[in-house]
Amino acid sequence: MLYLPETPSHARVLAKRVERGALRRLARGVYSDDFDRSAEEQIAAGILAIIGHLFPRAYVSHSSAALRAPIDGVLFISEAVGKRDALLLPGIRVVRLPALSYAEVERIEAPTAVVRTRDDEPGPVMVGVSSTLQIVFECLMPARRYPEKRLPEAALLELIEHLSAKDRHRAGAFAERNGLDAEYRRFQQLTAGSETRAAVRMPVRQRFELYFYHWHVGTLTALSHAEFRYAYAPTWTIELSHELPLGGRGGASYEGPRMPAFFENFLPEGWTESRIMKTHHLDPADRVGLLASTRKYLSNLTLRPLGIPDSALRLDAHVVRLADVASDTTTLIPAREHIEHDPETAQFWRELKAQGAVGLSGIQPKLPVSLTLESGQPTIRIGDLLTPCTHILKFQSPHYEFLVENEWATMELARRAGLRTAAVRLVSFGEGSLFRGASLLVERFDIPDRAALEGEQPGLELALQEDACSLLLLARSEKYSTSLERVAGALRSAGLSDDVAAPGLWCLLRHVAFSWLVANGDLHAKNVSAVRIVRPGRLGAPPELIRTEYSPLYDLLPTTLAIPDDDFALPVNGKKNSIRVRDIVQLAARWKGPKAAAEEEVLAVASAVRRHLDDVLGCTHLPAPMAERYRRVVDARLRAFGV
Repeated sequence: MLYLPETPSHARVLAKRVERGALRRLARGVYSDDFDRSAEEQIAAGILAIIGHLFPRAYVSHSSAALRAPIDGVLFISEAVGKRDALLLPGIRVVRLPALSYAEVERIEAPTAVVRTRDDEPGPVMVGVSSTLQIVFECLMPARRYPEKRLPEAALLELIEHLSAKDRHRAGAFAERNGLDAEYRRFQQLTAGSETRAAVRMPVRQRFELYFYHWHVGTLTALSHAEFRYAYAPTWTIELSHELPLGGRGGASYEGPRMPAFFENFLPEGWTESRIMKTHHLDPADRVGLLASTRKYLSNLTLRPLGIPDSALRLDAHVVRLADVASDTTTLIPAREHIEHDPETAQFWRELKAQGAVGLSGIQPKLPVSLTLESGQPTIRIGDLLTPCTHILKFQSPHYEFLVENEWATMELARRAGLRTAAVRLVSFGEGSLFRGASLLVERFDIPDRAALEGEQPGLELALQEDACSLLLLARSEKYSTSLERVAGALRSAGLSDDVAAPGLWCLLRHVAFSWLVANGDLHAKNVSAVRIVRPGRLGAPPELIRTEYSPLYDLLPTTLAIPDDDFALPVNGKKNSIRVRDIVQLAARWKGPKAAAEEEVLAVASAVRRHLDDVLGCTHLPAPMAERYRRVVDARLRAFGV
C-alpha cells in the first residue's frame, strides 16, 4: 500500500514509522508498507496516483496520457504555473511542461488507492489527463528535446482513427484557440481531410446573456458538439472565477468542451433536476437545456436570452425579514402556504412531499420560496421569474425523522456559539397543508433588502457568492472529491483574508471544528462558499470589488443522527473519523496560520458549544429521546477535544 502524506504532520508520523521499520520511504513524500517489491516496481504501479497527489494542478500529457504510463522511463505532465524542473523518482523521470492555453483535461480515478495517514482508510486519488483530441495535437507538436513526447506514427494514426465525430468536427476550433496552426495542417493531412478552417467553425446552439442585477456581465455561448465559449462584457471589471479570467485571448475568457464550473454549479441537483428534465423532455446529458430551464440564480445572477429587459423578471430582494416576523429565534411561526389555483403547481408540491424532494444539494427536501406578509400573516409562495426568492423552505423528510428540528437546533447552537450563520426560523402551516409538522425557513444572505436596492442607498453593498466546488473547478457531482486542505487553498486563492479577526480563512477553521463537534457529516465543497462584496458604481457604472468574505454558515445538520455510520464529508488531515484538535489545527498551515492561534480558535468553538448545548436542546422542538441522543453525540466529541 502506498502512503502519500497530505500535510507536514502526516509526513512526520510516517517518518517515525519508517524509523520503527513499519514503513519504507520510496521517494520524497512517497512511502510504502511493501518490503518485497523494489521501489522502482512500486513507483511504476502507482505513478498516476503519485502524480495526482504531488501535482494536483497538473495533468498527464503527450504520449504519457495516451499510454496512462511512462514511456522509456519518462512521464510527461503539463501545468499552467510552477517550476519546470524535472522530478526524479526511482525508475521514472517526471518531465514538467507548460500547459496549453486552453487545455482540455479529463479527471480520472488513478488505479491505485492510497493512504494519507496512519489511521486513514485507503482511498482514491483523482488525476488529470489530456483529452484524446488534445493528446493527438500534443503528439503533433515539435519534440526536439524530448522525442519521447510523441507517439510512433502508427500509434498516432490509431488514436486518430478512434476520435469521435464530435472531436473531428471541432479539431479546427481547438487548434485555433491554442495557436496550433501547423499541427492542424498536419492533422488534416493525416485524416486526408479537405475541410477548411471556416468549415469546422461550429454554429451557435444557444447564447445566454449573464446579468448581475441590471449590469451586463458577459455572454455564455453553447456551440454545437458540446463546446462552450464565455466572454465578458466590455464594461465588466470583476473576475467571476479564476477559470474565467478577465482579458482573455481574442475576446474570449474561456473556450472548451465542457461547461465552465462557475455555470455548471448553477445547475439543480437531485429530485428537482430530474423533474425539470421530465417536464422539459430533456436528455440527462443536456446541461445546456437544464441551464436554459431556469433564469434566476444565486446573488441575483440571471441568464437571459438576448433582448430580455429587467422588467421581464423580478430580482430577488427581501421585503420581510425573519426578524421582522419573530425576534425570538425559538418561536414556531404560524405561516400560510399559498398555492396558486394551478393544477400543475399543486401537483409539483404534492410530488415534492411524496418523493422527499431534494431541490438543492443535501439530504433534506428543500424549495426556493418567497416570504411576505399578507394581512399581517407570514405567507409563503414558490419563487419564480416574477416572484422573488427570498428564503429556502426545508420540510420534513419521509425517510428521516425530525430533520427540520435537528437542523434548527444546530443552526441555533452555531449562532449562540458566535459563528456567523444564515438566519433561520421554524414555521408551521395550517389545516389542509401538504406539509405536516414543522418546516424550516432559511433566510438568504446573498440578496439585499428591497428598500435599499430600489432606493440605491449610499454604501449599498451587494454579494456575489461562489461555492468551493466552483472555486476548485469541480462539477456538482464531484463535491465530495476533494479535501478541506484543498478547499482552504481555493479560498485563499479567491482572496479571503488570513487575518484571524476578519471573516476570512479562520472562519473555515471554526466551521470545520463546529461541524465535527455536532456530527455534521455533510460539509462538502458546495456547503463552503466565498462571498465577493461589491459596491455599485456611480451613475450606473459597473460595481467594484470591495472585499471577499467567508459566507455565513448554512446547511448545518447532525447527519449521524439520521445516518449513524455517516463519515465526515471531506477529509481533514487525511481523516474522516476520530478527528482531534490537532487535525483541525493542521488546516491553518495552508495559510501559514500560527499553530497556537489555530488551537485557541478550535478550543474556543468547543467551549462555546459546551456552554450553550443544554440551553439550545432545552428549547428545541425535538422529542426528549432524540434531544438526549443529540446531547450524547456532541458530548462525546467535546470530551475527545478535552473540553
